[in-house]
Amino acid sequence: MTRRTQADRRAATRTAILAAARELFTEHGYQGCSVDTILARAESSKGAFYHHFSDKAAVLEALLTDFEEEGVRRAREWSTGISSPLEIMRVSARNLLDWCTDPYIRQVVLTDALSVLGFTRWHQIDDRYTLDVLDHLLQRGVAAKEVRPLPSTRMTARLIIAATNEAALFVANAVDVEAARAEALASIDFMIMSIAAPGPAGRRSV
Repeated sequence: MTRRTQADRRAATRTAILAAARELFTEHGYQGCSVDTILARAESSKGAFYHHFSDKAAVLEALLTDFEEEGVRRAREWSTGISSPLEIMRVSARNLLDWCTDPYIRQVVLTDALSVLGFTRWHQIDDRYTLDVLDHLLQRGVAAKEVRPLPSTRMTARLIIAATNEAALFVANAVDVEAARAEALASIDFMIMSIAAPGPAGRRSV
């Protein structure tokens, strides 16, 4: 039998703490549970907790980072077999709006993380995983004449990300989730297609 190293044990402890926090934050909200509650669920100690995290907010930030990393993996899956940058953006937006109806995403990522970490930090983390990817997609689209020439692909990427995040928040907080999703998706889709180039290349994604 292979013996676990100290690094393995530490990694397992961190994973257990995050898993417990994820469950508890989803069930009760960030403000509804304490570090002690998390440790009881994770069957871990305060010493182990503070080895990995400075405080409860650091756990929340780690969960947001995990969400962004999972989002990158999912985006690759969603775009498999699609070559059109515009279509990749449309498919990703559609799947993201579906994903944000998950109770964990609604409560922890879109409510608690934004409230506790603050607007600036929340967007810094989000931009770290999304801005370069979308900027590159737009550059590809312009080069292929699928996207009309843009004053700045990076600023356009920022605006699309901001609109998509706002749409996700709108859906997550809606009473009628399906109606909100349909409304948000139609608007995001319209925004993306508004930068499509005229002619065959741009129409290819319609």
